[in-house]
Amino acid sequence: MKTDAHFSLNAAVTRGPALLSLAAAFLVAGCSLLPIQPAQVDPIHYYALSAPDAAPSAPIAPAPRLMIRRVEVPAYLQNKPFVTRLGQNELKFIDEVRWAEPLDLGVGRVLRARLATLTGVYGLESRETAHDYEVVIRLVHCEGETRGAKGTVRFAAEFDVYKAGALPEVAAHGSFTARETAWDGKDYGALAQMLSGAAADLGDAVLAAVPDKK
Repeated sequence: MKTDAHFSLNAAVTRGPALLSLAAAFLVAGCSLLPIQPAQVDPIHYYALSAPDAAPSAPIAPAPRLMIRRVEVPAYLQNKPFVTRLGQNELKFIDEVRWAEPLDLGVGRVLRARLATLTGVYGLESRETAHDYEVVIRLVHCEGETRGAKGTVRFAAEFDVYKAGALPEVAAHGSFTARETAWDGKDYGALAQMLSGAAADLGDAVLAAVPDKK
């Protein structure tokens, strides 16, 4: 009896490492059979308005110094997702397509670039800089519109031009609606590009409203 017990104990001690090695091998094999998860790709696309590249042949002279005081944006456009209008009162927010910056900053940047291109006056970023006029923009529309198979670009704004001074007075008031441009309702990069062009055209309308060019 003692011999059998002694033999069983020796066998267990002898086989122990082998059994542990076998278990480890099964564990490694099991882990290697697990599917490899693909890298997660960010499904969100970001777009920014772009300033125009083209410059006029000659800036106007004498050139008015126009400073964009602020751009006011409707509440529904203050979110990052793109907005498409499905009807007069129906809006759709595209969560996977977003603006890379707030629209007030994007539109203001494009306007400053366009006005600088038209007038040849650059660097009017602050009220501390000498300027002749201050401009306040109220954005009305800046989105795509889809109704059935037809898509269009909607961009509209109102603006006030103030004479600079301790007590600024309104020198001009105007509104701007971009010309109707077809959009396929799917290409959001193209939509951002067309809205950029509309914002630049707004700069032309603001400059044209200045009562005197100095």
